[in-house]
Amino acid sequence: MDYFRFTIESLGGLCPLRGEGWIGDLRWYFRARHSHWQFVVGETTRDACDATIYKTIYKDKGWRRIEEWGDSEYAAGYMPTAIALQCIASAALEWADCQPKTTESKEA
Repeated sequence: MDYFRFTIESLGGLCPLRGEGWIGDLRWYFRARHSHWQFVVGETTRDACDATIYKTIYKDKGWRRIEEWGDSEYAAGYMPTAIALQCIASAALEWADCQPKTTESKEA
C-alpha cells in the first residue's frame, strides 16, 4: 500500500458530529447524523461537505462511504468520538486501498 498523509483538523459536536482534515492532497469530511455516518473525500472541503448534503460527488473526483450506525433514528448524531475515530480510520484505509498504486522503477 502507498502511504498518504492523513490529518484531523477538527472532530466534534452533536447532531451532527462532524470532522474534517487532509488525506493525501485532498480534503475529507466526516458527518454522523440521524441513523448513519458518511466519510467523503473531495478536492476541497466544500466539495466534500456538499457531497454529504446533496449525495453527489462533484467533478467525478471524489469518494464516499456511508454506513448505518446505532439502534435508533437519531443515534449517529450522538456517536462517541472514539467510535467516530474508528469509522474515520476504517474509511480512510478503504479510500487508500482504492487509489492507484505507484510502481517503483528498479535500476539494474
